[in-house]
Amino acid sequence: MSRPLLLLTACFILLTGAIVWGHTVQLFYPFGVLEVFEVFWGKLVLLDFVASLLLVGVWIAWLHPPEQRLTRGVPWTLGVVILGTPVALVFFILRARRYRTASEVFLQPAVSTNQA
Repeated sequence: MSRPLLLLTACFILLTGAIVWGHTVQLFYPFGVLEVFEVFWGKLVLLDFVASLLLVGVWIAWLHPPEQRLTRGVPWTLGVVILGTPVALVFFILRARRYRTASEVFLQPAVSTNQA
């Protein structure tokens, strides 16, 4: 198992565990959502969170070949925006299974399948 795959899998397990644990302590919806919108900092943190998810979504779409950005990149981006960081971690775990180094996993766009 490569180091990026190991680290991403550990992050996914820890984050998923924290989310499950948090829901057992106190449900976020519907009470938590209302409390977030009542506090000024809650609105700013939510705005920051959404902007970060969009940035990660665009990054994921960019890592797909140009001809697949709409068919593969956009669904992953929507998944990240709707479900958050766990979806991004799953995407990068799948990439880490295919590529060995961190620079390949996070920076190298996939090779285009159209050879002109």
